[in-house]
Amino acid sequence: MADNISIKDGAGATVVLASKDVGAVQYPKRIAVDGTGAEVAVATSALQTAGNTSLSTIATLGQGTMAQSMRVAVASDQADLPVKPGVSEAKITAATMPAGGVGFVGWLSAIWYQLTQGAIGIYNSTLPVLTTGLTSVLQLDPSGNLRVRLVGSSVSGTDAVANSALSSSQITSNTAEASLRPLIVAPFKFNGSTWERDRGTVEGVVLASAARTTAQSTDFVNYVPAVSLHVVINVTANAGAFSITPVIRARDPIATTEYYTLLTGAPIVANGRTVLKVGPGIAVAANASASDLVPRNLNFQMTVSDATSVTYSVAYVLA
Repeated sequence: MADNISIKDGAGATVVLASKDVGAVQYPKRIAVDGTGAEVAVATSALQTAGNTSLSTIATLGQGTMAQSMRVAVASDQADLPVKPGVSEAKITAATMPAGGVGFVGWLSAIWYQLTQGAIGIYNSTLPVLTTGLTSVLQLDPSGNLRVRLVGSSVSGTDAVANSALSSSQITSNTAEASLRPLIVAPFKFNGSTWERDRGTVEGVVLASAARTTAQSTDFVNYVPAVSLHVVINVTANAGAFSITPVIRARDPIATTEYYTLLTGAPIVANGRTVLKVGPGIAVAANASASDLVPRNLNFQMTVSDATSVTYSVAYVLA
């Protein structure tokens, strides 16, 4: 060929070498050979098969369909992938199938399912029961609404409930607190130091029916708080001529052992029922009713003229 050059070997014989003239400079040509010295033909494709005979059949770079993509094999002895490079932690590829991953192809697909479901939510006819360290997806009701349960501490509906008892507590179990202690809104009123149940009309007993010969003094509390008060005295028996006088009083807020009078009834000298009334706007009647507010701390007093035995009861109505 025109580009070939002739040289002398060590024995002085002429040897012709294949060369390529590039810019008036001859460059030797190299030929690939196998282990026997036979020439190896230049490959025309990545995989020489009946259907893949030229470079034009190699898939183009970029995303494509499976049929147009090159297959890649990962080494079977590939080391586990660390969560963070250089950090000694559990290996991603060594992770076990997470809860809920049964039926998915591979642990990665199961994890992906959990991540996407957690952001969307799921409906379960039976709510999951979790233990320490487990996570759960958002729970939905059958209509797709997010299930939310408000829970709080267990407080008995009694008077003088402390402020701290009305705050919610941490839920530590699935059934003992979360299921059995739903938060119920109950009307309470603050009395200045504690909370008390809000009431409607309240009836109570100051003195049960009994024979008495001495003066009486009994406290009772307006928990409602009511603005009107009826006190009912019912005399049912006596041992002779008698005279007893009912008095409705209120306790001094500062001098708590002292009282001031709201209404003094007329002396009772015979069996029968006597009703004393106190409240704003009530028609005033001497020794029977008074137009006044009803304080919180009340007292009923019964004075006597002598030691004659008289059987009576005292009850009240707050409204």
